[in-house]
Amino acid sequence: MIDINGIIEKNKEYEMRGKPHTVSGMLLYAKTDEQIQPDHTYQMSGNQISVKTLDLNCPFDEIKDQLNIIVQEHFGVSKH
Repeated sequence: MIDINGIIEKNKEYEMRGKPHTVSGMLLYAKTDEQIQPDHTYQMSGNQISVKTLDLNCPFDEIKDQLNIIVQEHFGVSKH
């Protein structure tokens, strides 16, 4: 298993040393036939890490809508 928190901290800690900052990241997976699909947001050492699933087995407009929802939820940005 990849230690995402460790990777984020090592890369950004050096770059942002001495400055107040927050870091966020996201793992985006294609939906599978599995019963359980990743969909959760974690707080790790004050950093937001999201794991989301995207259903690619649908028309592009629906994929776009899914991505817009993910952006809204993760970044707090709404579509204008």
